[in-house]
Amino acid sequence: MKVFSVLMLSAVAVLGAFAAQASAVEVSPRIGVELGSYIVKDSDGGTAGVTAGVTVGFPYFFTDVGLETMSFEVPDPANGLTLVDGSRSEATFTVGVPVWQSLSLIGGYRTVFYGTSFLKSDSATMNGPFFGVALNNLHMGESTKDIFSIAFAAQPTTYEAKGGNFGEESDVGMSIKMGYRRAGTPHSFGIRYQVFGGDQTYDEYLTHLQYSYLF
Repeated sequence: MKVFSVLMLSAVAVLGAFAAQASAVEVSPRIGVELGSYIVKDSDGGTAGVTAGVTVGFPYFFTDVGLETMSFEVPDPANGLTLVDGSRSEATFTVGVPVWQSLSLIGGYRTVFYGTSFLKSDSATMNGPFFGVALNNLHMGESTKDIFSIAFAAQPTTYEAKGGNFGEESDVGMSIKMGYRRAGTPHSFGIRYQVFGGDQTYDEYLTHLQYSYLF
């Protein structure tokens, strides 16, 4: 799938949702920031970035479009074994189907762009579908105000460098996210752990604290 396929699919999904105008359709945009750390190859460091997205809820399923970018060390296009300061941008398109109470099955597609700036892929790309489960609207004890969520997904990935000696590599990555929000407020908090890449030439580990404002 081409670099911007996820964005195109996402745009179609959002436009379709707005066009539907059914009474049961709920559209929830969000913007946010994130702060965390990463390990890539033999290097590690701190990172910060911004996030945006929209969740569209239908009577029997929901879709989500997400986009984020953060500071990151990326492969030098002229020498794939050397890391230089750059940007990691990630676009996701997710479909979820509730199956029992708070449990949903989720699936979608993720594209990651590694480059010298936002949404550039002059260093490398990583693509692949993902599949998993999500538990939403969980409550602690008798509380109806504190709402928790957790999601897990596995992703077969294909990593392709644009230069140097990395080449193309396939592996299976995973993502785990836990979230919290207070009912009746627009504030949402989360922590996410991701691991992607292969054992031979490239791998990355990311831990992020996230804050989102829900419209």
